[in-house]
Amino acid sequence: MRRDFYTPSTQDNDPDGTPIDEDLQRGQQAVAHARQLLRGDTDAGRRTRVGLAVLGGIGALAAAAPMVAAIQEQPQAPAPDAPVAQSPERGGAAEQSPAAPSPLIAQLDRGEALLRTVAGSVETAEKALNSTNRNTTTSPGKALPAVTEAKDKTAAAAALVAELVPAIEQLGDSALTQRAIGARDAAASLVQRANTAWEQHQKAVETAKKTKLVTDARTASATATGTLDTAADGVHGARSAVAAVVAAVRERKPALHVEKLLDQARTTLEEAAANLATAGASARKAVDTAESAGVAQPRHAAKTLLDRVRRLEDTLAAARGELPKLLDKVADLRRAEALELATATARVAADAVTATSHGLDAAAGPLAEAEAQRSAQQSAAEVRDFATTTARLSQARQLHTTADRALRTATEALPADSSDPSAPATLLRSAITTNTANNDRLANLEHRIQTLAAHLAQQPPPAPTPEPPSLSPAPAAQAPARQVAGVSVQLPGGRGTVQAPNAKAANAIRAALSQLGTPYVWGGQQPGRGFDCSGLTSWAYRQAGVHLPRVSAAQTVGPRIQAGQLQPGDLVVWAGHVAMYVGNGYMVEAGSPVQVSRLRTTNLKMRFLGFHRPTG
Repeated sequence: MRRDFYTPSTQDNDPDGTPIDEDLQRGQQAVAHARQLLRGDTDAGRRTRVGLAVLGGIGALAAAAPMVAAIQEQPQAPAPDAPVAQSPERGGAAEQSPAAPSPLIAQLDRGEALLRTVAGSVETAEKALNSTNRNTTTSPGKALPAVTEAKDKTAAAAALVAELVPAIEQLGDSALTQRAIGARDAAASLVQRANTAWEQHQKAVETAKKTKLVTDARTASATATGTLDTAADGVHGARSAVAAVVAAVRERKPALHVEKLLDQARTTLEEAAANLATAGASARKAVDTAESAGVAQPRHAAKTLLDRVRRLEDTLAAARGELPKLLDKVADLRRAEALELATATARVAADAVTATSHGLDAAAGPLAEAEAQRSAQQSAAEVRDFATTTARLSQARQLHTTADRALRTATEALPADSSDPSAPATLLRSAITTNTANNDRLANLEHRIQTLAAHLAQQPPPAPTPEPPSLSPAPAAQAPARQVAGVSVQLPGGRGTVQAPNAKAANAIRAALSQLGTPYVWGGQQPGRGFDCSGLTSWAYRQAGVHLPRVSAAQTVGPRIQAGQLQPGDLVVWAGHVAMYVGNGYMVEAGSPVQVSRLRTTNLKMRFLGFHRPTG
């Protein structure tokens, strides 16, 4: 307050030109503000009323007389409720009015400073959102901290400024009030921008979620498609495997071969079923993912996969349905092959029995002649047919041994449920009956030749006279060979009858043919259980009394012969394989299993070692 406030000022005038004292003007403004505060029933108003009462008492004591004098000298002052004009030179004095409490101004300053900070946060959030929108690979979650911070700070700043505005308005300071209102409007604008940024972020998050669901649906569909393609290949492979078994049955391939194909088909079907189950689960997952995405295209693609899975399941079920029928057909093949094998072995056994009968017949004639010569009281030297009888009887004994083995093999090969009277059972029964008779005949002939040998042993030695040419040892020794040449052997499967060069070759052929159908076993040489190539030939010739080396390449025994001179019983030898020629362009070999094959000179890439005759 000026010290000469009671002196009228000549610089300021009221609107009608009357000079106005500056202190009086400030006092009027204070009174006006006081009235505004006094009229308001608020905490600030009550505090103001108390403060003004105290200040009024003090002021009244100090300046009552000068104020009255000044008022009396000045023209009529405006009413206290009327607005008071501010001096142009001191227009900003209201901002520093002593009536405005300094804590409110400090709070307003802090609010404005906070708004400036919040504005930076809002700008940061908006930039983060713009970056996310421009770069589709950026996750909206990266902008979340900035957007959240802007939203929280703008809300706090707006609340702070909003609380200041009513208090400042109560002060009646228009400039300060305008600042507060401006701050409130700025805070509201920032709140709106922050809320807008938040909404945009939420939309971006939802869009990203939907995009991810669509991407996941397409990825699941692609994965299911790949898995289903693999399963489809497996199903088609299983169907082809079953078709191969059907074709093998139709072509009446060996049962062992068909069973191998059937096992492969079973394995393929099981693998295809497992792959198809995996593909079905993948397709159902793709459908669920597509349903979650709510987009038509992935959903349609996934449902198409399910339809494909169902079609493949139907195809696989149809292929599986063929298995019981194929099992029955394989069983029929096995029975047919067993019957054919039994027939072949029965024929071999019958041929062996017939050969024994022929051998006994060949021995019976010379024996009868020798007995007749003995009855004529001829000397031992004159009993010319004794040696021939002995040789032929020995051959008949060997043939009988072979026939016994062949009958045993044929009996084991005969199916237990065979009831066909024309089947090998009838042939085998006839052969057994004949073999029994041959056994009796052989025993009778052996007894007779033993008796003849005992009689000749009692005869005196012959005189040392030269033997006539007809009784020379050479013809006598050659007689059995001439008689034995051309031993007939019946080949199985309607392949005709062949003439073996001698009994050893014939017996070896019959022994080898008796093992038709025996499985191939490396190193095997057990009848009915397993043979390899050299095991079969060495075993067959051992039954005929000829011992061969065990290894195929070492069975080049006997003379090597030309192809045009082949006879039944000759060996066909490679460096790693061996077979036995049985005549009529066929050979028997231990393949998989023991079988009759066409004669050949090639076997994989093995070196051919030629034809050899062990009996030579």
